[in-house]
Amino acid sequence: MILLVAGMQLAAAEITGTINWDQSQGLSSAQYNCSDANAPVSEDGYLHWVFLGATNVTDAQIQVDGDTPVDYQSKQGNNMDFYTVPYYEFDTLDDMTVTVTYKLPDGTTLDSNAKITLSHYCPGDPGIPEFPTIALPIAAIIGLAFIFQRRKE
Repeated sequence: MILLVAGMQLAAAEITGTINWDQSQGLSSAQYNCSDANAPVSEDGYLHWVFLGATNVTDAQIQVDGDTPVDYQSKQGNNMDFYTVPYYEFDTLDDMTVTVTYKLPDGTTLDSNAKITLSHYCPGDPGIPEFPTIALPIAAIIGLAFIFQRRKE
């Protein structure tokens, strides 16, 4: 009986590994897509990451620069999707570490072409500008119009 239980535990063993984003896979400039139906609803925006070549992977989490790890959202074929909040400007990501921690069934390996890529992002809702931000330029234009009208008379 003890051997049977020990054998079942060995059969269910998993291998854990990590893979880092090398900052060269994915976006290199602004590519906004705020209409992604799978994305989280957030005023802070989000980043959509894809773990390519996750063929044998049974579970995975992504972590951006020490933030709270995020579980994968969906798996489609050999790819796993992650959405991280908040949104970061692309040029700040160069200084950050993005790591996926994954699990594989014992006896399997990670695809040799596996990598992490940044698919798209949404900077979020910047909000409504404050009143002076809109009112002052309008007031200045109206004021200039009155001054020029007065000079004509």
